[in-house]
Amino acid sequence: IKVVPNPSTGLFTISFSDNSQHAISVTDALGRLVLNSQVSGQAQIDLSGQPIGIYILQAQTKTGRLTSKLVVE
Repeated sequence: IKVVPNPSTGLFTISFSDNSQHAISVTDALGRLVLNSQVSGQAQIDLSGQPIGIYILQAQTKTGRLTSKLVVE
């Protein structure tokens, strides 16, 4: 999984090495759900409407769950 740019102003591109469907969720630092979606291959995540801070991206893949931190400046 690749997330770029990180940090950003809120617009991230997420890429997976395969084109299968992946469940993704983004929560804020307090654990509140900000985004829940299904993506495949590559997709854009728009957090530009969210306050500056650290967000947690979780993606469910065939091999398990991957977690990444997103930084919105």
